[in-house]
Amino acid sequence: MSTPAETPRWRFSHQDAVRKEHISAAPVISSQFPMVDNILFDDAFFFSREEVALLKARHVLFATKFRDEDSDRWYGGVVIASDIDAARAVAHGRGLGEEVLGELV
Repeated sequence: MSTPAETPRWRFSHQDAVRKEHISAAPVISSQFPMVDNILFDDAFFFSREEVALLKARHVLFATKFRDEDSDRWYGGVVIASDIDAARAVAHGRGLGEEVLGELV
C-alpha cells in the first residue's frame, strides 16, 4: 500500500512515460476518415448536409486547423460547441494542436 507521499511520484512517472511514448511515435493518420491516432477531428463528418445546415443555423460549428509536423501537411476540422471558448476547450482536449479559426458559416 502506498502512502500519500508516494502517490505523486507514481503519477508523475506514469504521465511522463505516456507522454514520451506518444511523442516518440509518429501519428497515425487515417486515409478514410478525418482521424489522427483514432481521434476524430471533424465532428460533423458523419452528418448529412441537412444536419450540418441545422447546426450552422444554430451557430454551433467552429472551423479548426492543425499541422502534421511529420508530413508538413495542414488539416482542417470541425468542432461542435456552444461557443468559441467551448470549441477551444474541445480542440485543446484532442491534443492535436488544433487552432480554432472561428464559426463555420
